[in-house]
Amino acid sequence: MKEIRKKTYHFLRSTEKYTKTDNVYLAKGGFWLTFGQFISTATGFGLAVAFANLLSPAMYGTYQFMLAAAAILSISTLAGLNTAMVRSVARGAEGILIPAFKTKLRWGTLGSVASIAIAIYYWVQGNFVLAASFLIVAVFLPLFYSLGISGALLSGKQLFKINAQYNIAGQILSAVIVFIALYFTNNGVIILLTYFASWTIIRAAIFRLTLKKYKTNDNDDSDMRSYGKHLSVIGAMGNIGDYADKLLIFHYLGAVEVAVYGLAIAPVMQLKGLVKHLNTLALPKLSQRNKEDTQNGIISKSLRLSLVSLPFIAVYIFAAPYIYEVFFPAYLASVPYSQVFALVLALTALGTMPTTALEAQMEVKKKYILTSSSKILKILLMVILIIPYGIWGIVGAIIITNIITSILSLWFVKMK
Repeated sequence: MKEIRKKTYHFLRSTEKYTKTDNVYLAKGGFWLTFGQFISTATGFGLAVAFANLLSPAMYGTYQFMLAAAAILSISTLAGLNTAMVRSVARGAEGILIPAFKTKLRWGTLGSVASIAIAIYYWVQGNFVLAASFLIVAVFLPLFYSLGISGALLSGKQLFKINAQYNIAGQILSAVIVFIALYFTNNGVIILLTYFASWTIIRAAIFRLTLKKYKTNDNDDSDMRSYGKHLSVIGAMGNIGDYADKLLIFHYLGAVEVAVYGLAIAPVMQLKGLVKHLNTLALPKLSQRNKEDTQNGIISKSLRLSLVSLPFIAVYIFAAPYIYEVFFPAYLASVPYSQVFALVLALTALGTMPTTALEAQMEVKKKYILTSSSKILKILLMVILIIPYGIWGIVGAIIITNIITSILSLWFVKMK
């Protein structure tokens, strides 16, 4: 076994002259992140099959609408503190965990208040399903989204294996609980309650275990809070841009179309998660480098990563009709949307490294410009294109925005 490890180590080191990357570090952390994403993809796929075959399209579309609405309301929990904390912990400031958690929890109550207001609106309108659903979101929102900050501590300490193991356990346990709820009821409100309650309890257990097992030092980072709030403002625009598609489809086209669209993008979004995990790996490393070192080779690395994704995209486009015919026979209309949407994978691969570099070097102004311009453009295009082109308009808006954003991110990183 030692001989195999030694040969693998030397092989990875020998390939670094071609990849221009620390392949040993990538292999160690990347294995567990990839394995974790594989489990996430498998459980997500299994649940998607269950939802598609056990719930009516209208109820499934309403469920997806609620998850999108909850994600937008979670803006108040200051998600940017998680990214800022990874950077600070990588530099040795671990004492910010509890203060950051309390800040997220305190601000998260604003999202709960907004959710209660929306619930009252739907109650007055006579839509008791959505009224009850928004009340559930109001109850769980602060804790549900704040407890995940323990993962930022583990990522900052480069404990990717431990973080992945915790996430894998949580994914499997939550999926089993939700599946049981789906099996015994087709009530969307109960299923939504099961989802939020199970994940909140699981994240609370992981948070407590992390604090107990991995003691933190008392070092603080005075820049972390302000930087985290800046990133949260940027992330707020990102959240709205990322989840506005389902809200617009629900409003203009209806719940059934949300289900068709949701199942069209679901496989691609799971594959996209594999690319996104490079951000988790790269951020601690890039946070320890100066700006010039970060800039070197960023374009070539991004292009290579994008090219690597192309064969996987081709395989998916070919296999998609057969996958849907077997597992989602009621949603064959999703196939063409999913095939075209797969192009997003190559664009995500192109833009991930430059975006991470901007976060690592605290390029707040550039991040503001990049995120705000891309998300505003995305929302505008979706609003303009959804009425004449329906779901195709949403898909086209996302692809156009991703092309422009990828190019801009590369330019911003290299810009002096």
